[in-house]
Amino acid sequence: MTWQDWAALVLGGINAPNSPTNQATFQGWTAQEKLGQHPAPPIGQWAVQWSNPLNTTQPWPGAIDVNPVGVKQYLNLTDGAGATVATLTNGRYPDIVAALQQSRPTQWWQSAARSQLDTWGTGSTWVDFVPLTGDVMATIDDIYNMLRIGTTVDGTDSMLRALATGLLPAGAPYQQAPSVLQKILDQGAKQATAAALAQAVTDLKAAIAAISVGALTPAQATQLTTAHDAIIRIETALKAA
Repeated sequence: MTWQDWAALVLGGINAPNSPTNQATFQGWTAQEKLGQHPAPPIGQWAVQWSNPLNTTQPWPGAIDVNPVGVKQYLNLTDGAGATVATLTNGRYPDIVAALQQSRPTQWWQSAARSQLDTWGTGSTWVDFVPLTGDVMATIDDIYNMLRIGTTVDGTDSMLRALATGLLPAGAPYQQAPSVLQKILDQGAKQATAAALAQAVTDLKAAIAAISVGALTPAQATQLTTAHDAIIRIETALKAA
């Protein structure tokens, strides 16, 4: 059995689709648990350590503790999947389960689901580093088409109201989530800000290198001041975001 098979078993056990989005969610979650890394690297042998990708402490026949907090090593990935389902459905993680059932990208998980990741012990730092996948883009295409024709599949004008309210209609796959269009804009703004910061740092390093050899020209002095000011502005914007 592979890690992908384990993920499919867990998703089936909580009545969630085995979608690219949910596979990406589990990949990011596993990487944070096993490696403390985000974004996640490609799945490898590290992901099935102890037959327990998400490091649950759920007791299971034949399982043994592998650390002081009670993370288990299971006999095989099938047992690990069963134990993971039992943990997810023990009543402490309803919003995580709901997000998976809706195949909701982790970037769109709201505060309740993120808090439940703290309860699990993983934390939520990794959730904004999971890439959007093909099935999410199909959902966006579907929403765009409904916006274009001005009606939903049930014949109402609720997509037009969504433009005014910033909320999507109730029901799958929307579930009153924040506006998809706004999420796209927010993501683009973050990427643009990060790119601007990287360029400012590059410019600053070039100016500092010129100083170190005593060859700072008037143009480079101006560049140094401009780069420094840009970094201050971008850092301020990031802190306020």
